[in-house]
Amino acid sequence: MFSEDAELSGMVPFSVDEKVCNDKSVLEKIQEYQGPDSDTRKMLSDNHHHWAQNPSTFWMLSSPVATDLTNPQVEIVGRYLQNNSSDM
Repeated sequence: MFSEDAELSGMVPFSVDEKVCNDKSVLEKIQEYQGPDSDTRKMLSDNHHHWAQNPSTFWMLSSPVATDLTNPQVEIVGRYLQNNSSDM
């Protein structure tokens, strides 16, 4: 309908794309992914044994969150988990 009626297509803020378009985009993002950053790898490596012994401790972070990590995304996730651990 949109291809036949330019006025109608201009009024609707949505578009219809082939499903394959999204699949290609997702595949490109997956292929570009380089893996977790070094801070995340270090945290996972340092805590692997502890978490394997007692998985529930994954959700229990000590306060304050590890301050030696320089990646802001790691800090944000850590703070989120720390704040939400009291809800469990």
